[in-house]
Amino acid sequence: MRRSLILLLGMAMGFGGISACSNMGMLPLHATGLNQVGDKPIVTMEDNSLFGLVNEIASRRVVYIGETHDRYDHHLNQLAVIKRLHQQGVELAIGMEFFQRPSQQHLDDYISGEISEKRLLKLSGYYRNWGYDFRLYRPILEFARRHDIALVALNAPSGLVGQVSEKGFGEVDDEWRAILPEIQLPADAAYKDRLRRVFEMHSGADRDFDRFLQVQLLWDEYMAESAAAYLKRHPNRKLVVLAGSGHVAEGTGIPQRVQLRVPEPYTVLTSMDPGSDRISDADHLLLASGERLPAAGKLGLYIREVDEGVTVHRWARERSSGIQRVIPGDLISHIAGERIRSMEDVRLAMLDRLPGEQVWVELERGRDEGKRKKVTAVIELI
Repeated sequence: MRRSLILLLGMAMGFGGISACSNMGMLPLHATGLNQVGDKPIVTMEDNSLFGLVNEIASRRVVYIGETHDRYDHHLNQLAVIKRLHQQGVELAIGMEFFQRPSQQHLDDYISGEISEKRLLKLSGYYRNWGYDFRLYRPILEFARRHDIALVALNAPSGLVGQVSEKGFGEVDDEWRAILPEIQLPADAAYKDRLRRVFEMHSGADRDFDRFLQVQLLWDEYMAESAAAYLKRHPNRKLVVLAGSGHVAEGTGIPQRVQLRVPEPYTVLTSMDPGSDRISDADHLLLASGERLPAAGKLGLYIREVDEGVTVHRWARERSSGIQRVIPGDLISHIAGERIRSMEDVRLAMLDRLPGEQVWVELERGRDEGKRKKVTAVIELI
């Protein structure tokens, strides 16, 4: 089977559920004297403010912290709350939207030290199933590993999501029907209206809205089922759930569906930009710093995945040094010594590489003519 996916090497790919689009035009922290928006208290990431927040939410069994997936500062806020809870001696686990439930054993093995970070990403299919720059989440996973904090894979398998997207709940194949979650909270008018606004922003095609709605409902119910099952198995632990704000802080989502399965007190936090007056359904708003990840290094190539592996489609407009050794149609066999068989392998090989670094890229040329030739290019990343 041939996949026609094309991307510029090193760029983050967006997949998955609902999350607000990034808006990095922010005021400096000192430019707002606000301590609340409407009736929502604003929490800064300073020690006193965090201490007060954690004391206030200490009685809550579940803490939901919403995010915009590609916002590094949102993930730093999540980590700050997790650290403070841990420092106060709370026995907790971290539930993650960005890992699918079948990957649970791999998360357990990562926390126990049996497998490396890169092995976790490979075994879990992180880049295949999620796609965002892993550096966004790394500090949270590293903290959990250092302190033996359990990680919980919440999300639905891609195969099930694909079945619901293609056929709808009523027509999924038997092998997938067995793991469909029970719909505890059907989509009401408010849920549909909210999702229709999101849908129309991205497609505007009414004929597909019902399937879009069913997929979002699947995500919410499946992740709620995963979280509730963990809470039942571990009655003495608090669960911190990390997921897109649209799943936790915008009307009915994961929290309400967990509550129907496990009626425990919970709270919802989400990040906000200084100067923003946008009201969410969160109980507390975490002030975002605007901190970004360092730019990822790019080869300056558009590539595509085919049956044989990954081939060069064309050069990017911005040319990197050494790129002239590469021509369209070349098969990429290795990057920095790592074997390349898929787009996922490319993402793993390029992880943590920065602009200005030089990498060896091994290529095969002339496959169509039956005269394979090995070519090596030393490319300075852009």
